[in-house]
Formats: sequence, structure tokens, C-alpha cells
Amino acid sequence: MPRTDKSTTINKLHSMTLSEARLERLVTDYLRACGWFVLKTDAGAGRRAGGNFGSLQPGYPDLTCLKDGQVLLIEVKSPTGQVSAIQKYKHLELQAHGCRVHVVRSITELEAALEANAVH
Repeated sequence: MPRTDKSTTINKLHSMTLSEARLERLVTDYLRACGWFVLKTDAGAGRRAGGNFGSLQPGYPDLTCLKDGQVLLIEVKSPTGQVSAIQKYKHLELQAHGCRVHVVRSITELEAALEANAVH
């Protein structure tokens, strides 16, 4: 998979109106360019398929990010996207277990989350 540098990702971000799916790809590219291992976690897939698959529960964040023994959970939303009640509940539950969970709507918010947690 080709790597994308941070400035390319930021330039793409500023040049378009983004869907949530597109923003998620840019966030993933940005994190990978920063050396993070990023897993897409689609907790809604089982529900949409009419079954229960694996152990991901509804509301689990979109991205599980790993770097140097650190774990960061990211929920990506469009600028107008709303965090659902089940997502809010799951995020609080994960935070109660010591997980760092962030909702990001832009690369700027992602950078702030990384800075706030002193992870790069």
C-alpha cells in the first residue's frame, strides 16, 4: 500500500468537501504517514448483515490505531455528522477502561487529539 505524506493529505483535505468515508481514508493515510498501524473497525457490519460477527459491539470507534505500544481509538465524523447515543455510551465505557477515544471531523482535530495525548 503506498504511503501518503502528511502535507499531501492536508492539501487534499483543504481542496474538497469531504464525505465521512473520504475523511476516514484521509485520516487513515495521515496516521499511517505518521507511523501508526491503523485497523478499520466496522462494528455496524454484523448488524447490517443481520447477524452478530466477532466481538465488536455497536458504537465501537471506526479506527483502532497502534504505535509504539500505544492504542488510540478514533471515531471519524463529517463536519455535520452526529455521534449516536450508542457511540457516546461505548466511548465512555472504553474511556472508563483507560482507552483514549477521540471523535475527529478534520485533520486539524486529529492533530489536536495526537498533540493532547503527546503521541505522534
